[in-house]
Amino acid sequence: GIPTVEFPVQIRVYPNPTSGSVVVQHESAIIERVTVTDLYGRTVATVPVNDYTGAIDLSSLPNGLYLLKIGMENGSAITTKIIKSLKY
Repeated sequence: GIPTVEFPVQIRVYPNPTSGSVVVQHESAIIERVTVTDLYGRTVATVPVNDYTGAIDLSSLPNGLYLLKIGMENGSAITTKIIKSLKY
């Protein structure tokens, strides 16, 4: 078979936890959209980005743990967790 070469994912999501907006940033790929789901699998937001960096506003969501599915222009996707909490 063909060997698979793994590259480290060049993506940042910050701040985490957040009380409002969170920034998603990829070093070398265009982020097409970010889908926010709750732990029940319900989509609570879909945000088009179409850039290397985008801001996702979570301020209207209840506090808790959410999953961000970051969809790339090339069809790949990365899922990461984000905590929405009260301001410190």
